[in-house]
Amino acid sequence: MCKKFKLKAFTLSEVLIALVIIGVIAAITVPAIIQTTDRRETITGLKKAYSTLTNWERMAQVDYGHSSTWESAKDIGIDSYYTTYIKPYFNIMKYCSTGTECGYKSNAPFTQLDGTAGVFVAASNRIAFVTIDGMSYSFVVFSNTTGAYYPVIKVDINGAKKPNKYGRDVFMFYRTDDIGIKAHGYNKSQDAVKKDCSKSGTGNYCAARIMKNSWDFDDGYPW
Repeated sequence: MCKKFKLKAFTLSEVLIALVIIGVIAAITVPAIIQTTDRRETITGLKKAYSTLTNWERMAQVDYGHSSTWESAKDIGIDSYYTTYIKPYFNIMKYCSTGTECGYKSNAPFTQLDGTAGVFVAASNRIAFVTIDGMSYSFVVFSNTTGAYYPVIKVDINGAKKPNKYGRDVFMFYRTDDIGIKAHGYNKSQDAVKKDCSKSGTGNYCAARIMKNSWDFDDGYPW
C-alpha cells in the first residue's frame, strides 16, 4: 500500500518574511541595474554625437575647404551660416528659434553640475536644432558682446527628455582649426578636467573626462 504524504504549507509569517527578503534584494539590485543601463546608453549616445559631429565637419570641408577659411556667422548672418555650413550635413527634424519649439520649457533648460542654468538657444549667436534620432544640438557661432568666435557645440543626447543635466545627457564639444572636433576641455590636464566635471564644477568638461578614461565612467564621476 502506498503511503500518503501530507504536504506542509507555508505559514503566513513565512510568506511575509520571504516577500520582505525579495523586496530588500530588489531594492538593492534594481537601482544598480538601472544605473548601469543608463550609463551604457549615455556612452552610446555620446559616441554617436561625437561621430556625427566629426562626419559633419569632414563633409562640409570637402565642399567648402578647411573650416578655418569659412565665412563667419557674424559677417554673413546666422541664417546664412546655418543654411550653408550646417543644414545640408545633418538629418535635421526641427530648427529651434526658441527652446519651446523643440520641446524645452525655456531657452536655458539645462542645469550645470553646480546648479546654474545652461543655455540651449540664444537668438542672435547660436544655431540650435533637433535631428531625427532625437538629439539636440546647439552651436555657438560668435559672441554677442565681442563678435569673437567661440567654437563650442552643446549636445543633448536625448533631446528635451530629462534630466537635461551636464554630464548626464548634455555634453560639450569644441571645434578646433587643426585637429577637428574634440571634447571641450580636451587640452586641459586630468586634474582640471575632473575639477570642472564635479559636483562643484560646471560640467563643461564631462565629455573630456569620459573620453580620457577610454570612453567610460571613472570612479568619482558625478553621476
